[in-house]
Parts: sequence; structure tokens; C-alpha cells
Amino acid sequence: MPKFAIISPTHIPGKKKESWGNFKNGGYIAMVSRIKEDLFDKSMDGILQIVRSIPRYSARELAKRLKKYQAFFTLKAGDYVAVNNTNDGLFGIEKITGNYCFKLNGHNTGSTNQDDFYSHF
Repeated sequence: MPKFAIISPTHIPGKKKESWGNFKNGGYIAMVSRIKEDLFDKSMDGILQIVRSIPRYSARELAKRLKKYQAFFTLKAGDYVAVNNTNDGLFGIEKITGNYCFKLNGHNTGSTNQDDFYSHF
């Protein structure tokens, strides 16, 4: 049975519409992450261990992040994702057709700071 996840195209206030356009026009989804390394060959346990090692997360934020990472990194071709941001009039559902890939700072989130860009697709 396919999985279904809801994602946001950016964490930058006021940039959701622009960032959603990047998702839509680029034919991809991406995830916010402070991890700037390719996780292709990592197990889920390995990915979660890397997330746990990020020092700036509080215990509450860490639990939230672990859940998000697990949801994102278990998505496969045939699963579905939705972008739902009714405040900005955005809504879309798409079927995933490919596997995870890494492109450092590949998704422009609408920020002028590349540290805010997403690298996990």
C-alpha cells in the first residue's frame, strides 16, 4: 500500500508560493535539513543517528525532526505527497516517480541565504 506525506516547500515566511513553483516546475520534492551530506547509502538508523547528533535541537524539536526524517526517507516511487498551504492558496498532490537523490543546496526556498536551501530530494 502506498504511503502519503504532507510537505511544505519552504520554511521561509512569505516564500511558499515561489518555492512551490520551484517544486512544481522542477518535478521534485525536497526536505529542509541541516545535514549537508548525501544520505543515499545510509540506513534509516544511520540517518536518525546523524539527526540525533545535531546539537542545536532541543529534546522536543529532536523528536519532531526524527519523525519528519523517518517519514521523508521512507518514501519510495509509487508513494504520494501533498503540499497543502491554504493560507497561500497552494494545494497539490503528486505521485513519487523516482528515488532519493542529493544535490547540495539544490532547492531554492526563496531565501537569499544558501544555508536555507534544501539538498535532499
